[in-house]
Amino acid sequence: MPQLGAICEQDKIKFDSPGKEEFLGIVVNRWLEFPWLKPNEAEPAPIWDTERLHQLWVNLEGEENWRGFYQAFEVVKV
Repeated sequence: MPQLGAICEQDKIKFDSPGKEEFLGIVVNRWLEFPWLKPNEAEPAPIWDTERLHQLWVNLEGEENWRGFYQAFEVVKV
């Protein structure tokens, strides 16, 4: 995270305050056609809100084969 060549490069990811960070990965057999999933300079990583999550889950209900991966960790000040 992120993958090589991604707009959001690893050295650009900074945590500026303590808190919980969550990562969600979804593997599907086909590309999901949501404009907000296409990386761009203004939003290199998707910003999740309830509408986007709803769109995603409704779409995944129609998929036969997909996997989800979740990871959470605490960011602490050192």
